[in-house]
Amino acid sequence: MNDPNSAKRETQPDKRAERLRSYHQSLRAAVIAGVKLDLGTLRHPGTPSPQRNDAVPNSAHLGGIANLAKLSRLEPMLAEAIRKSDDTQQAANSQSDDPANGLPTAYVSAFHFFEQTGRIDLVLDSLSLPSAVNRDLASAIRPVCFYMALLLLAGTGGLTVFATISGPRMTAIRNDMALQPIAEVSESWLASPDISPLLIVLPILTVGMILLGTTTKGSAAIVGLLGGKRYRIDRSRFVLANIEKARGPRSQSEPDGRNSRLSLVAAHASTLAQHRLTRLRIGLPTILIAILGGGGVLIYCLILFGPLIWLIHDMATIPIEQGMLP
Repeated sequence: MNDPNSAKRETQPDKRAERLRSYHQSLRAAVIAGVKLDLGTLRHPGTPSPQRNDAVPNSAHLGGIANLAKLSRLEPMLAEAIRKSDDTQQAANSQSDDPANGLPTAYVSAFHFFEQTGRIDLVLDSLSLPSAVNRDLASAIRPVCFYMALLLLAGTGGLTVFATISGPRMTAIRNDMALQPIAEVSESWLASPDISPLLIVLPILTVGMILLGTTTKGSAAIVGLLGGKRYRIDRSRFVLANIEKARGPRSQSEPDGRNSRLSLVAAHASTLAQHRLTRLRIGLPTILIAILGGGGVLIYCLILFGPLIWLIHDMATIPIEQGMLP
């Protein structure tokens, strides 16, 4: 007579293998569609194991943003980890022999959630959350970077013209005035500024602003320091609330209003995140342009027109009845 429990144990690995294939097919489809999935960092064992290091060569490159090559390498590794986790002998081992060691943490957690709920949409939301948040935060400061690069480029051109045409002529006039005993030449740094270092620094800053505007992580890191951290937290709360709602109650003793409360938390976090992102996209560029752009224009005007103003000032101090000529 056939044992029903034995048949159930035989079909369970087949179901897990089918879920594993479906999980990776969905991840591959998302990667092909251009979605940036963050697999997380690697889960390292507590003590090094030579056998594990030999079994997972170059495992340090399996974390981070997913691609087709990584998924092809991770699929058999996760299948092997699942097989070992089903073995009762492996379950009795220490934490350092965890079969999931050497695999990205977010990647493994997402599979367990998919196996429990079957919600691949929430899996993709959780794995793409870091990249999506960085993209949203970078969009708040990217126009400022390109605007500042344009200002720096224009300032470099203006200072180059000043250094090659206007500056030498005003310096010659000041040198002629210094030969006259009746003339007083000002010693202010604005009277004869040394702009040669600026002609080296400004092109470097221009290239840096362009690179910062085209680099999502760099722009997102700056916005995170200027108030974007709360937006990241609210987006995470929204995704986590939906995940907890999909998991369902852990026990029958939990109140029936759990899903309603989680829905309210998710809706509140989503609304708050959108409001924060709107404020960042409107307020942050205005403040940065007013401070950085206004300060840069002020310094540019002082360097460009300061020598002319001081030259007129020094010439105005010469007595009219004597003048500069004998």
